[in-house]
Amino acid sequence: MVVTRSQAGAEKRKRAEAEKEIADQAETSTRSKRGRCQKTTPKGPSQRATEEESRPGQAVRDAPAPAPSGLGTLNARLLELEAREHARVREIAYLKAALEACRQDAASFRARSQAPTPSEEQAKWNCLWLTLTSMRQLMQEEIAAVKDKQREFEERIQFDGIAIRGEQREIRRLVPEELAAMRAEIRESSRNVMASLTHIYHQQLARFGEAMG
Repeated sequence: MVVTRSQAGAEKRKRAEAEKEIADQAETSTRSKRGRCQKTTPKGPSQRATEEESRPGQAVRDAPAPAPSGLGTLNARLLELEAREHARVREIAYLKAALEACRQDAASFRARSQAPTPSEEQAKWNCLWLTLTSMRQLMQEEIAAVKDKQREFEERIQFDGIAIRGEQREIRRLVPEELAAMRAEIRESSRNVMASLTHIYHQQLARFGEAMG
């Protein structure tokens, strides 16, 4: 089978279009996932405070931002891990496209090699085979790395969820105690104020009686 230059050029154009389509699909998937994460992520107290400080007419602009809450830290970690995972997905898509191009080159080479191949063609075939083997190994390593990142991501979510639930229990326990302490303090202050007013009233009443003789 003889492959003309026009056929070879058409194959190259098809491979380039396939690589571009895979890269576009990976980018579209990345944007859609990032958009969903940003839409569904609730704003923590630190984010609302930062937005209020950035509004025009705010009195204090250089005050340090409050420390992020547990939920805000979790959201930041989720976004960071998703960005890394999307980058890995794009790299894997590029490697798959390159591997497919190499496979097409190998198929074209086998179609052209009807007669016994000379030493130069054999050397090219060996180089192509080594390239395919190394790329296959690299893809396997990248897939294993993505799986490790996913496991780490799930472990962090579980750990942060446990920490947030612990903070919520502590807040629910402390709020009634603080309310009771505030009420006791208000009652004590009220008694002190009433006692002071009663004492002043009796003093004024005694002075008024003395003045009346």
